[in-house]
Amino acid sequence: MTMLILGTMRGAGDGVYYTDSFRAVFEDHIQYLRDNAVPVGEGDQSTTNSTAVIQPVSAQDAYWFRYRPNQYFREKLGVEPQFYWYVLRCSRLTSPEAFDESIRELYVPSWTFVRQLASTHQTDFATV
Repeated sequence: MTMLILGTMRGAGDGVYYTDSFRAVFEDHIQYLRDNAVPVGEGDQSTTNSTAVIQPVSAQDAYWFRYRPNQYFREKLGVEPQFYWYVLRCSRLTSPEAFDESIRELYVPSWTFVRQLASTHQTDFATV
């Protein structure tokens, strides 16, 4: 009996976040997300036009979590597993190996924005 890896993950999230079609849509919005990002602590995302926050990464954390961004996202930022890839891409990183001791900031998308984008994508994609 075979088992899908995504099915065994705890909190893997909605399957739309793992589809190539939605990831392509997200890629099209990265510059918009980055252009409207605010540093952490400069306004609540729910009350500003911010689509992302710029999260500083300490030199110690960058060294300690190098090549292990998923662990950093989970332990330091509380990011859910289905959103790990989105933090990497919004921060212009292409692989876990790019998360090294030189990292000093991450762009963390607004999960409300990403969920709305996913909802719109699913609605539009279903009607095609």
